Amino acid sequence: MDKQDIQDQLDAWRTKLDELKLKAHLLKLEHRDTPDKVMGQLESAYGTAKDKFVELKDAGAVEAAGLGAGFTAAWSAFKEAYKSATDE
Repeated sequence: MDKQDIQDQLDAWRTKLDELKLKAHLLKLEHRDTPDKVMGQLESAYGTAKDKFVELKDAGAVEAAGLGAGFTAAWSAFKEAYKSATDE
């Protein structure tokens, strides 16, 4: 996966995250604090993945090898959090 593919994936997940925020707001979930808590966790996981991608983009070839694992872990954490929040 090249840097453009990763950027495209980040953009796609940002859109999904924004859609999920809207759904949570519109549905007024049964427990009022639940949407805020879940969205906070998702925003945090997304932010970590995006930060790792920026580090990866800015790193040299030698550093990029090590940062790739960090990005992969952060990306997996975001996808798991999203899956848990949406039951997808």
